[in-house]
Amino acid sequence: MSSAGSLQPAAQFHPKDSLLSGPAGGIVGAVAIARQLGFEKILTLDMGGTSTDAARYAGQFDFRFFCQVGDAQILSPSLAIETVAAGGGSICGFDGEKLTVGPASAGASPGPACYGAGGPLTITDVNLLLGKLAADAISVPLSLPAAQAALQQVQHELLARTGTTYSDTELLRGFEQIANEKMADAIRRISVRQGFDPRDYALLAFGGAGGMHACAIAELLGINQVILPRDAGLLSAYGMGQAPLEKLAEQQVLRPLSDPALSVPELVATLFGQAQAQLRQAGPEAVAAHPARVLLYLRFRGQDTPLELRYQPGMDPTQAFLAAYAAQFGYLPEQTVIELESVKVFATTAADDPARIFPPAPQALALPGHTIRLWEELPEGFAARGPLVLAGQQATAYLPPAWQLAIWANGHAVLTHTPAATRATGESWGEAIALELFTNRFQAVAQEMGTQLQRTAFSVNVKERLDFSCALLDPQANLLVNAPHIPVHLGSLGCARGCVWKNCRWSRGMSSWSIIPNTAAPTCRILPCCRAFFWLMVPASATSSTGPTTPKLAASAQGRCPPMPLVWPKRGWFLPPSCWCGAGCRSGKALPAS
Repeated sequence: MSSAGSLQPAAQFHPKDSLLSGPAGGIVGAVAIARQLGFEKILTLDMGGTSTDAARYAGQFDFRFFCQVGDAQILSPSLAIETVAAGGGSICGFDGEKLTVGPASAGASPGPACYGAGGPLTITDVNLLLGKLAADAISVPLSLPAAQAALQQVQHELLARTGTTYSDTELLRGFEQIANEKMADAIRRISVRQGFDPRDYALLAFGGAGGMHACAIAELLGINQVILPRDAGLLSAYGMGQAPLEKLAEQQVLRPLSDPALSVPELVATLFGQAQAQLRQAGPEAVAAHPARVLLYLRFRGQDTPLELRYQPGMDPTQAFLAAYAAQFGYLPEQTVIELESVKVFATTAADDPARIFPPAPQALALPGHTIRLWEELPEGFAARGPLVLAGQQATAYLPPAWQLAIWANGHAVLTHTPAATRATGESWGEAIALELFTNRFQAVAQEMGTQLQRTAFSVNVKERLDFSCALLDPQANLLVNAPHIPVHLGSLGCARGCVWKNCRWSRGMSSWSIIPNTAAPTCRILPCCRAFFWLMVPASATSSTGPTTPKLAASAQGRCPPMPLVWPKRGWFLPPSCWCGAGCRSGKALPAS
């Protein structure tokens, strides 16, 4: 089994190609179950003991051809998987300022506190104490008193170091929320960051702990349907049995897409022939007559990061690329050559379509009061409303009150958020809990700023040296959080904010771009000011080629600051607050920052 979700002949197997084979098998198995149930667009959540893996499927798998595993950089195809250190064994504690969940894990020994071996408080203990685990319905003996003692130890530490008393429920809900938001952020990175709305997908949760957090994570993402496979704890093994033999042929092109000598269909046909030949050498299985996938990697000349497009016969790559780029980044560079960086073609063994499973006939909801149900004993068509614990031999699931359960054929569970239910929009947390929650949220925003800037940059300073800083500040220019870029630029933020605030009148929806002299280096700083007085800064040395020369913002951008360079007459000038729209900047001229 390879990290790319396909099988490889033993004679052609290389260990580096299977580093992510377990998570990849789970994704292949999840897609097989989803297609049986009639779902073609899913987000997967694989929650185990030490971490959680997330991936996206919408008629095709997403791939990466470069990945980081620990300190090693691997050039090998793999499914696009986002991993976050939040699992059933993640240690829950207090670092002196805020609550923490992970990245340290209790492991199998000593394991969670409820194992009775002297382990620390973990997410498994949190779920047990919240009533989301049925201790009597699973084969592993669990100690509720041991879990309660571990929780009290954290409470005593909080009281001793902060003077604040947290109730059991508040502390447990806080740890749960921190873990849920970490996992939801992993899903955002493989959906929202790529320009896809999670609300258009169903969430398929598996792994031993995935079902206990799936509904809460779905609510954070606005998802209305959750799929729980019957053997959710064994899905990686099931997926390995569903994976086909597959071969990849690729070629680096590095030529303008408008080059008359470049024929994309001919290039695809040549590469498909090469992939078919490799596949026939691997075994006697029938080879599919058409490519499983054809991926074009396009970029504007001067950029490092290409955009992946799935090629279909007859499509116009230029228009498809421009539409995809504008949808993802919110603008289009002007008068820039589109370059075909490379082409990848996959050939696979022929496979039959999965046997379709249709929804069961509607049945009356089970009477409330039975808060624990044994998964294996529920018949097809069984329906119930939460709160409910679904205890199975391989996994456990929890349904909050706003969710409804339906058991389909083969024991698969489909959960639906009831239309009448309202999603929680906010909750009051103690300081130690809120500090960790907002740190994670702000950190994700700052890191997303840097990711988008790096992907769209033409400047070597930005795309290779990472010579920029991204941060969020409060209205008084106090640093809230900064992304792990070069921090030398952060010192000029306060000066820039004071200059803009002094010279400008603000109203809702306005943005400003300023350029301020740097007293520590002979470069200037550009400061976009976003709606809620959050601030992003990049070095002026890189701004001559970070984006277009006029402010364009696609309607889909929904008010984001346009990544637009400005040519300034001198340092110490800024553009006053202006409303940005598709027609460009409505008002404002460069004014001295004096």
